[in-house]
Amino acid sequence: MSESDPEWLSQDVIFDLLSNRRRRFILSYLYEHDEPTPLMEFATRIAAWENNVPVDEVTDDQQKRVYVSIYQTHVPKLEDAGVITYDAESGLIELTDRADDLIQLLLIDQRDEPPWQLIYVGVTLVGLVIYLLGIAGVVPIVISGFVVIGGVLGVALGQYLYEHLTRERRRLNLTERRNEPT
Repeated sequence: MSESDPEWLSQDVIFDLLSNRRRRFILSYLYEHDEPTPLMEFATRIAAWENNVPVDEVTDDQQKRVYVSIYQTHVPKLEDAGVITYDAESGLIELTDRADDLIQLLLIDQRDEPPWQLIYVGVTLVGLVIYLLGIAGVVPIVISGFVVIGGVLGVALGQYLYEHLTRERRRLNLTERRNEPT
């Protein structure tokens, strides 16, 4: 039984596929460019990335080392899992619909998240000012306490709701993809 037989990828397979940075690079590049890409282009781009040089300065030896690795190890692993197709004649690699789950995991770090820690710091500083105004008698101390507690509670509730709604939205997206006919 190959890894491509199940209807969706198991957690072990997902973690295995994403455990290597060359495979993550291939998946990310294919997702960002949304077109079949030659294997040799991956070898060149990965070699440039790993050697911290521009693409046009990659040596033949650097390119060859990466090419052998991705040709013999990484492309077959991704293809066996059914997340890419590789056409040996043209040398082109392309994402399949099955890669969506992996791509969503790669994009988690790239989501636009509110800067929660900065929001908490801001609420804390505003609360401190209001509390000091309460101590100084400008604002009744009871009201300043309620404002401080209400501010922190409001941000915490906002963060909880945000996390809950985005988690549900991601779960729905993955479920919808799994239920689509292949």
